[in-house]
Amino acid sequence: MDNKEIFRRIAAACSTSDPLRIAGVSISDGKGNSVQEPRMGKSYCSPLRDDKNPSFTFYIGRKGDVRFKDHGTGKSGSMINLLSELLSVSCACAAEKIDEHLKLGLWQKPKPRSGSKHSGPRNLKIRPIQEMDAEMISKAVGQDCREAINVLVRIEMLGVGKVYLKGTYGEEDCFFLYDEAASLARVRKLDGSKILNAKSVCPKGYCNGPLGISKLQSDLNEIRVMEGEKDTLAVCAANPEMDYNPICMTGVAASFGNYAEATKGSLVTIYAQNDEPGLDAASRWAREIKPYAEDVFVRVPSQQGIDWADLLSSDCKGGGFDEYSGESLVLFCGDYGKVA
Repeated sequence: MDNKEIFRRIAAACSTSDPLRIAGVSISDGKGNSVQEPRMGKSYCSPLRDDKNPSFTFYIGRKGDVRFKDHGTGKSGSMINLLSELLSVSCACAAEKIDEHLKLGLWQKPKPRSGSKHSGPRNLKIRPIQEMDAEMISKAVGQDCREAINVLVRIEMLGVGKVYLKGTYGEEDCFFLYDEAASLARVRKLDGSKILNAKSVCPKGYCNGPLGISKLQSDLNEIRVMEGEKDTLAVCAANPEMDYNPICMTGVAASFGNYAEATKGSLVTIYAQNDEPGLDAASRWAREIKPYAEDVFVRVPSQQGIDWADLLSSDCKGGGFDEYSGESLVLFCGDYGKVA
């Protein structure tokens, strides 16, 4: 059975409620009533965003499988796609979760395409990094990142060059953090200009998640988790010896998902941004990895509204950070987590 057929059968086995149950989320009608078994053709409030006017529907696709459509954003797809969106994980990971939940026994790790001549990261055309590139990255981060850049380049986690994005002919002169084995990447322009009206984007063929998770070195017991490219580079630049494993969460919506178990036995420090989305994300990440990690710490800049790139910047005047662990971490997750 090929990859396409496995995904088709798993999607065909799903009901409207399966991805919602697996993700642990509810869906409501226009009156705010939670619905356990959503019906075909009826409009509901979207579980993918803050939706006051019901604009989310389920329908039967041409191949007989259940599909969804978010009329507010235009997103649509199978129940595998829906679970992928709900958990911010790859479609492969979502399909595996559905297969396990429904006890289908269909899941197999997707086989690589035969005859592929591709080598190196997909859709990332890496060129040798120049001194000017390192200077521009350092300027964007707010501190000298050259030593950290050298280490990240060596472990194939940072690159500079051209990036191919969906619907474009490619963007030149970008820098990116990437984790090819986990299909995770995030891209920025070297000069700080926007790409597709955003400061950073996910390139074609990649997902969001714990970038660097496949690079974990067993001889390093500490993992440092940062939100976004700038904070990751800032924290790495502050300790360029890199006697720890760096993880870049590619945004506040990113999740550890099935990768949480990879933190087993490690001391994990989460470097949170001091704003509401950043604090909420940090508490969620802490809850995800707490069952596996030896210990979890969350560090937050004391000054509200700043991130770690701001705090560690050479231009920053004063300001420290607060650390949560043990009982204080439980309170932190209760205060900022949507699920205490």
